[in-house]
Amino acid sequence: RARARAERALAMYLGSGTQRREDHVAILRATRPDCEFRDHGQSVFEFVVNASRGGHSDNVKVHVTLPPAFPREQPRAVVLAPGAEHQWLDRAGNIVGCRALSNWNGNSRLVDVVSDITNQFARDPPALPAAGGARHTTGRSSGLQRDDSDDAVFIPPAPSSFPELDNLSTDQMQDLLNDDDAFQVFFKKLPMPTMTLEMRDQMSSELTKQARENLSYKERVEQLQGGLKELQREAVEHWARVKELEARQSVVMRKFDPLRLLTQLEASCGKLDEESEILAGEFLNGTVDLDSFVKREIELRKLYHLRRAKAERFRAQLKQ
Repeated sequence: RARARAERALAMYLGSGTQRREDHVAILRATRPDCEFRDHGQSVFEFVVNASRGGHSDNVKVHVTLPPAFPREQPRAVVLAPGAEHQWLDRAGNIVGCRALSNWNGNSRLVDVVSDITNQFARDPPALPAAGGARHTTGRSSGLQRDDSDDAVFIPPAPSSFPELDNLSTDQMQDLLNDDDAFQVFFKKLPMPTMTLEMRDQMSSELTKQARENLSYKERVEQLQGGLKELQREAVEHWARVKELEARQSVVMRKFDPLRLLTQLEASCGKLDEESEILAGEFLNGTVDLDSFVKREIELRKLYHLRRAKAERFRAQLKQ
């Protein structure tokens, strides 16, 4: 039943041109049951693309968010794999190269976006970071190497051996295990903990610097917020003025309504015909002489036929 309702929604969607949020979600659920929604409001869903090439297989998870203004506003899609590389991805993993997404408009469909992303990643998989900190490529999409870039997070590889322990006897190692203080001193002298602590201190320093920089913008942001509120107030006033002018325009345009003008033109023809009949009666009664009758009758019939011809042409144009 749910699929039948979705198919009816798809038919209505394609037939009427309406694009409601519910239509997009119903069509997506019917055609892509692998898309899992993560919230009751049906604003967030995920799907997995199996990228397999060259004997290696990866599951690329894509996270899609539908903004409150959807479908007037385009959805946002991101690959849930920090450091992933692909021609469609920016540094944060946002999908920016999908045409169905970047060219989103009133005729776009959410299911087409999901299909394009699935087909592209299945055909040309992203380069995903390996568990040990190295990077492997599942396809040809990334010839780029960002291991040394400033924005990449370096994860030290797990050591396979500990040369510092090779020269220790069993008793010395047992003493380290029994003495927590001695173990901590020995542990902190190892290269890997030292490197990790240095990375922690460096990241802490950079985050503190960034936080202070962000706080320096507080006054400017508050000023901009105040200006934005003023602009919003002015926008409301202008909108009310626009509505008032539209109402006045509607009243004025009624005077030039085609059917109204045609009715007035035909009424004028009827009035002229009536005046002609009255004039003929006055002539027959002898109240109007011949010269006056002929002159006035010609004027009335001429005007009558001109307006009748205009009315006929106007009616024919309205039927086209």
